[in-house]
Amino acid sequence: MRSVLRICPSYHYFSSTNNNNNNSTINNNINNNQQQQQQTDTIKYYYEATDLEHFTVYENNIRENGKTFQCDYIYDNHTSQLDIFINEIVPYIEKVLNGIDCNILLFGNDYSGKRYTLEGIKDSPGIFYKTIEYLFNKKIELNNLFKIYFNSVMINKEIIYDNLSLELLNSSENNQLRLKDDKKKGIIIEGISNIEIKDLNQALHLFYEVNNKFYKINNLNKHLILTLRIVINNKLDTILNFISIGNINPLQLDDINSNLWINNLSNCLNCLQNNLPSIPFHKSKFTLLLRDTLLNLKETLILCNLSPVIENYKFVIQNLNICHQLKNILSLQQIKNKELKESMIKESRKEEMNDEIKVTYIENTNEIALQKKELEINSLKEENKYLNEKVLQIESQLKKLTELQEFQSKQIQAISPLQKKKSTRINNSINSNNVNNTSIESNSLNSNELDRYREVMESMIIKLKKQMKEVEEENLNLKKEISKMDILHKKNISKLLNNYKTSTKQVEDLQKENEELKEKFEKIKKEKRTINLEKKEKEKKLEMEINLLKEALSVALQQARHVTNN
Repeated sequence: MRSVLRICPSYHYFSSTNNNNNNSTINNNINNNQQQQQQTDTIKYYYEATDLEHFTVYENNIRENGKTFQCDYIYDNHTSQLDIFINEIVPYIEKVLNGIDCNILLFGNDYSGKRYTLEGIKDSPGIFYKTIEYLFNKKIELNNLFKIYFNSVMINKEIIYDNLSLELLNSSENNQLRLKDDKKKGIIIEGISNIEIKDLNQALHLFYEVNNKFYKINNLNKHLILTLRIVINNKLDTILNFISIGNINPLQLDDINSNLWINNLSNCLNCLQNNLPSIPFHKSKFTLLLRDTLLNLKETLILCNLSPVIENYKFVIQNLNICHQLKNILSLQQIKNKELKESMIKESRKEEMNDEIKVTYIENTNEIALQKKELEINSLKEENKYLNEKVLQIESQLKKLTELQEFQSKQIQAISPLQKKKSTRINNSINSNNVNNTSIESNSLNSNELDRYREVMESMIIKLKKQMKEVEEENLNLKKEISKMDILHKKNISKLLNNYKTSTKQVEDLQKENEELKEKFEKIKKEKRTINLEKKEKEKKLEMEINLLKEALSVALQQARHVTNN
């Protein structure tokens, strides 16, 4: 935030005659708006500047009971338009190109030099002309990195009109605009017409056309807003507003209809000064548009124009009072914002520390949990191995039992009675003579032995079958247990994997939050660096000014001594 006071040369604008000609060139517009110096030497009030920051005003050319106002710099009537543009406007243009919205507030009554500062004349163009020229030169340097859009609005009797429409004061609702509170951009004007500016002549033609329309209207309490919208790489969208504030008439402050905006502005300034919770921005369209500026959410330059030859003392005092109050409030808001930024930096550092602690704790807990889960998986694998070995052992036993069963069945077939009969028949044929006696005895003996052997073999077969059934039942039970254990192992492994995934997601989220906080911290560091650089530049300027003042004082002292000596 910066507050500047300019003592302007006394110029008077004549009304233009060819404003409605669409084919007129820029030079014609400038010639039609050319000013002539007013030949009046009588000064309405006396003023003096003790230094470059303090301005004192006295009534009726009497150097008594003066009122002193403080600002950042005072420009006298010999200062050129180019000096003011380079010293005051260029830094705000650079801020806009770096993504910061800026407002330039022009205070001053009729013939105070407000229009001269903004529009200028043919030989010394104003700050708006210089701004457009600077932006197009910058655009060429940056290889058309950004686009420039232009829009303009007039506020007259609490109605907002689009200056780029065909009929400026059309009473229909189509021409009247409304304000909207946007969460990202703040207070914006709905339905405003934006025109892309492609060259310098087009921009100046639109500017002079808007200016001529504006100054045709007789009401002195109207406000003019010229907006240059800059879109960089179709991503960054920043705004530079030139706001020409209407006349402040102290004789009509009681008239609600004519000076509603100034009454509400003074109320808002008093509320901000007293730190009241509710501020009545909404009671006037102008104060609602200036809400973000008054809350110091946008970079602001206050440029107060004075012309002691023409202006009235009361008008000047009223303007200077409002500028002074606005400067104090914006400086307080700036201090508050700095304190908030510092607190935010501290909180972000604390959050970073806490996040780092949380991340390390989560990483440690995750490592411990993973180790436990790995041990569980290893134990489950060992149990699986043990069960597989048991299954192999049971299968080997089953094979042995089947082999024994086959061997015993072969033995039984070999000792069956049918084979015995065959053998006896062969023996009878060979020894036919002694068969009868021996066969009877042998048959009796063999029959008894066979019965005993059969009983023994049947009992053995029954035992083997029982053993086989028991082994098969054990095998089935083991298979069921193995299947159950496999299902449980799979479930446990899936749970472990899900837990691992969730833990990794938590770690990733925390890392992302940490990166975002680091980016915020770096942005705040960059802002601090820029603030320090601005401070250093101001200090250098102050040193230069002090040196110049010292030199001037030394020269003045030498001249005084020379005069006294003579």
